[in-house]
Amino acid sequence: MLPLLAGNILLQELAADHAHVSLIEKKEGSYNWLFEGLIQLDDAAIKATRESAKKEKKSKHLSLDVFKLTDISIKYKDESGGQVRGLS
Repeated sequence: MLPLLAGNILLQELAADHAHVSLIEKKEGSYNWLFEGLIQLDDAAIKATRESAKKEKKSKHLSLDVFKLTDISIKYKDESGGQVRGLS
């Protein structure tokens, strides 16, 4: 799950009920998920987020107001290392 936190993620609400999530990091380094477009930010907020990320490249930030998970399972597979991890 740590690759999910590689950068600035700003969410107002995240909710899931009876979801099965499969996250895959491919051997060449690409992922099967993308956070762009997940949240609606105005141009000023996007610019501020990018500027902040540039200044704090080594810092990782997650901002979340509401987080609701009900009966979910998450599987993360790293194809380069052959690791599979799961949460239920």
